[in-house]
Amino acid sequence: MYIKITYYFIFFLLIFHISSCQKELSQPTISFGKYILMDITSDEPVDLNDDGISNRDLKKELTIFNKTALYLYDGAHPSFDLIWPEIFLNNKPINGYSIELLDVKADIQYVTISLQYYISFDEEMKTMRLEQPLTSGQKIYSLVIPKTMNINTKNEIVYFNSYHKFYSNGVIQNLPVTIKFSKLCESELKLLASLYT
Repeated sequence: MYIKITYYFIFFLLIFHISSCQKELSQPTISFGKYILMDITSDEPVDLNDDGISNRDLKKELTIFNKTALYLYDGAHPSFDLIWPEIFLNNKPINGYSIELLDVKADIQYVTISLQYYISFDEEMKTMRLEQPLTSGQKIYSLVIPKTMNINTKNEIVYFNSYHKFYSNGVIQNLPVTIKFSKLCESELKLLASLYT
């Protein structure tokens, strides 16, 4: 009788242990490393490169977005580094202009900016919160940086909604945009490196 009870006890203990291990394994985890810009889309089609064709897919409008990246770093204080093209009109950041001053065609330059923040995550690993900036030097004026970003840990995607200022046809437009970054795996990184060598 005692042997039977002992076997049942050990059996239930083993089942409980296995189920708790499976719960631990199913917990979402953040995949740190390099993420590339998958999509930047606007609510309405716009023509930003003055070719007469409007698109919602802004990567088709401005190829500079192909150089955009997001890096997530692990450690005692996780951080992120956003590599983003800042728009300059006549050597000034886009926020330095009001619409009245743009009656002449502006000279447009794109300057790559690195924006770094400490980050934290919610318990379910679905939201990344931007804490304090790591550096105070560089700022991005064209893109409104949200305080939180969404994370899909299964598909390794970071995404958020925001507003972005663009210059086109003598007008500064503040467009609502959806931005998605996707994690690069090792083979994709090697393939990209081989394209540039």
